[in-house]
Amino acid sequence: MNAAEILIVEDDEVIMGALAYNLSQEGYGVKGATTGAEALRLARKLRLDLILLYIVLPGESGIEVCGRIPAIGYVAVARGRYRLSSTNFGERR
Repeated sequence: MNAAEILIVEDDEVIMGALAYNLSQEGYGVKGATTGAEALRLARKLRLDLILLYIVLPGESGIEVCGRIPAIGYVAVARGRYRLSSTNFGERR
């Protein structure tokens, strides 16, 4: 079985690096994006299982990006410092 592929969308590279390190240590495949445009490009290109999406991004907000991401299943949206919510966008393609 292949490891789940996770995209982290976070403009703070220190936070993204810490998340990526810990997730990869648990066996997940991890990619990172620092802008909404980069996240959309990767979401369309890669076969992802989960997107961790920070709301306060430069340019487009995470909410705007979330509405434009192709349906993959679940997107975890960070709200504030510790709260997460998941949104189901339909069945995985």
